[in-house]
Amino acid sequence: MTTRSSDYYRTLGVSKNSSEKEIQKAYRKLARKYHPDLNQGNKYSEKKFKEINEAYEVLGDKDSREKYNLYGDDWNRINHNNSGFDWSNFGFGNNKKSSHNDFRGFGNVFSNMNHGFKSSNLNQKQNIKNEISITISLEESFRGTVRKLNLNHSRNIEVKIPPGVDTGSVVKVKPGRDRIILITIDVIPNPKFSRNGLDLFTEVFIPLLDCVLGGKTRIDTLDKSVDLKIPPRTQNGQKIKLPGLGMSKVGDFSKRGDFYAVIRPLIPTELSIQEEQFYNNLRDLHLDERIDDE
Repeated sequence: MTTRSSDYYRTLGVSKNSSEKEIQKAYRKLARKYHPDLNQGNKYSEKKFKEINEAYEVLGDKDSREKYNLYGDDWNRINHNNSGFDWSNFGFGNNKKSSHNDFRGFGNVFSNMNHGFKSSNLNQKQNIKNEISITISLEESFRGTVRKLNLNHSRNIEVKIPPGVDTGSVVKVKPGRDRIILITIDVIPNPKFSRNGLDLFTEVFIPLLDCVLGGKTRIDTLDKSVDLKIPPRTQNGQKIKLPGLGMSKVGDFSKRGDFYAVIRPLIPTELSIQEEQFYNNLRDLHLDERIDDE
């Protein structure tokens, strides 16, 4: 549904002369900022996310953008007067309750989900291709997820996004004999975990004495909590490898990368009198050792 008196260019923070790449870049930046997975329970972010998706739905497509430039808010009414398949009603839904690989429990569809497309009629005997981009979280990329595709409000199909996809991955869907949909994936950066290929990384902050003497702590990975053993004399930035707890390979969940805990020692900000005396004695001990070595 098109919002009355809307300024889609202002919504995305771009000018009327902006290129397709500039519009896409602005959209992705805002989609990450206001994505519901990163702003849970924030009504303002939810509203902004819908607005920027509505704006990109129009400005991200060459034909609808031209109509919008000509007719303003009436562009969609003009579009409905055209015959044939109405791609202005083509949308994705997202259910944030998605969790595991069986893809159960997906309910209502969110309208105006992140998408944009380009269509080209090659000829009557060839397939019509549509290119769409969708934004998912790292958790959805890890477990796999589902988007519901609504074709002209008359036909719904479920699109399964397999585990392991990364930014730039393309999922191909063929809803009919003469139509192919290419879905390009954009994974939102996660504030806690980072990804390199199939490997995952997270920073773990460890008390200084545990780094020196060794210890144990419990950390979260993307699928479970595990006990992490800290070897004695662990250095800042040292990586502790947890085999097989990284991302899965697309199409083969049995092949997984590794998970790396990057150690960051916690330096005390406050010391008791006894603790300060302990560190002074330790420093004096090292000074004496250096003098003896000389």
